[in-house]
Amino acid sequence: MDKTVHHYLHEKAFGTTTAKRVDANTVVCRFGDKEYRIPANERDQRTLVVFDGELLFGGLPRSATVVQSVSLGFISCPAEAMRKSPEYPCEALPKYHKERKKTGIEIFRHFLFLPSCTAIMRKFRNKSLSPIYTIISVFVNEKGTIVVEWQTTSY
Repeated sequence: MDKTVHHYLHEKAFGTTTAKRVDANTVVCRFGDKEYRIPANERDQRTLVVFDGELLFGGLPRSATVVQSVSLGFISCPAEAMRKSPEYPCEALPKYHKERKKTGIEIFRHFLFLPSCTAIMRKFRNKSLSPIYTIISVFVNEKGTIVVEWQTTSY
């Protein structure tokens, strides 16, 4: 049986796709021209969520599992375009390249199994590297369907 994947990818709108089951312990998920093999036991009832950004310390519930994290590379912007803040509360601070006068940060694609819960993560805008905090709510509605809601902060 195939598995529904809920995703919120870098610089894209959130949505869903279907991962094809290869065997009892693996699904294959496709985003664009890239294919990812995800270890996923067919008996696992949790929701598969894919998120491009940063996982925050304490942002996931205990019963969540980070199945895989893949680097998508660095995004960068001119140092003067970066959103200024007296304190930058990121664990992964943007790196400044003096010779290129650019600031950049590494982006990861995280594959997560989430139970019915609320989790928080962080994305970054391409043009200014300003953080966008994203709240993910996973729950079962009255019809018995799994629902994933995404809420983001603005600045």
